[in-house]
Amino acid sequence: MQKRFCAALCGCLAVLLLSAGCSRNFTPNATSSQADSSSAPTSSAVSSSSAVSSGYTVSELEQHSQEIQYKPVSGAQFKGYVPAPKDYFKDALFIGDSRTVGLYQKSDFKSQADGFCKVSMSVYRLFSDSNKVAIGDLGEVTLETLLHQKIYGKIYLMLGINDIGYGADSVAKQTKSIIKKLRQLQPRAIIYLQANLHVTQEKSDSHAVFNNTNLNQLNEQLKSYADNLHVFYLDVNPVFDDENGALRSGYSGDGIHVGGAQYAKWARWISQNTVPLERTFDLEYRPGAEYDPDFWQTYIQQIKQLQQESSAPDVSQPTEPDASQPATSSVSSEPAASQT
Repeated sequence: MQKRFCAALCGCLAVLLLSAGCSRNFTPNATSSQADSSSAPTSSAVSSSSAVSSGYTVSELEQHSQEIQYKPVSGAQFKGYVPAPKDYFKDALFIGDSRTVGLYQKSDFKSQADGFCKVSMSVYRLFSDSNKVAIGDLGEVTLETLLHQKIYGKIYLMLGINDIGYGADSVAKQTKSIIKKLRQLQPRAIIYLQANLHVTQEKSDSHAVFNNTNLNQLNEQLKSYADNLHVFYLDVNPVFDDENGALRSGYSGDGIHVGGAQYAKWARWISQNTVPLERTFDLEYRPGAEYDPDFWQTYIQQIKQLQQESSAPDVSQPTEPDASQPATSSVSSEPAASQT
């Protein structure tokens, strides 16, 4: 009896792993963005309520377990970017100021992704109740409302130049708070943290605030927030910079914004630099929970234990073969369904 129960339980877990990988649906806490630690499942138990929506079999999890452990590397530029597959940006959101407006409006992103961007967007007012942007059928909404209403797989964030007068440290600290809140409201989303574009050398030399020294100080701090697990740093500046590390004067009319043709180049560059989908491990939504590198290891060990128990002799019952059910059960090693 115990053997049959364990075998059935392992079979259910296999189905959960495979079927959950085909679905990306979850329900964020629509009443509050604050973490509810009392409702967050722990990593100490494997059950239907705390199943991992990974889309990976146990053997695949074991294969990648070491990679999962070393992937978070703060401040390091990710080296494995690849071209975006078809429809990659259909679940993307672009957040930013006037330069993101140009990127969004003058590229194909507008036909696929959402854009919470407008002129003079500030890191300090991003989640303000008065800061609203029109988003499709939702009409004008705040960012928090939008993140409760829709599910995103990728979030592109570029902010800071409008606030650089407050100092790079202050802007970076506020950006870190924004990332934390984005992670709470959209825990399954990859966050692409974009470096602020440089200004031209002429603008930089003539302005005490909007200069490349300040922007570089800010970008260096933003780069340190990338863990290459949930947050990835993107720096398009080398595409537009001259030999001095400033925005090429021929690319800009005002020294700050790139011209129309350059937005299309920027969009193409973003499309060529995306995180491979197979590197994203889709954890079940746990409100407010930070990434726990031990979660996967614990999960794998518990699955193994269940498998061992299901194959062990059942001393409480006769051990005759049961023709109606296999004596042992294991999680399927077939490749999981691909995610898009």
